[in-house]
Amino acid sequence: DRLRATVQRLFVKPAEHQERLAHASLGLCTEAGEIGTTIKAYWIYGRSIDLGELELEIGDCLFYLEAICQEMGTDLGTCVHRVCEKLARRYPDGYSDKAANERADEK
Repeated sequence: DRLRATVQRLFVKPAEHQERLAHASLGLCTEAGEIGTTIKAYWIYGRSIDLGELELEIGDCLFYLEAICQEMGTDLGTCVHRVCEKLARRYPDGYSDKAANERADEK
């Protein structure tokens, strides 16, 4: 897909696997922080949210998530499937605080 090809073309440094994972995970943290800063400014200071800019930051997070997936030999689709299955086990009847605390998927 387009994201996978874009990451393969652009995520080329550093050369070592462990360093590439560090680069991708720190990039993800940085981009997630930018999303958090945008939401904080909206929540605390009443600033408006530029949806286009927020979408770019979300896209940056996806870029780094895809880079991590490629480094680890998996893909975002597999990760989405696994988390949906986990949450279906945890919340079979929809969200509840009780189910959140009991975490049936972890037993």
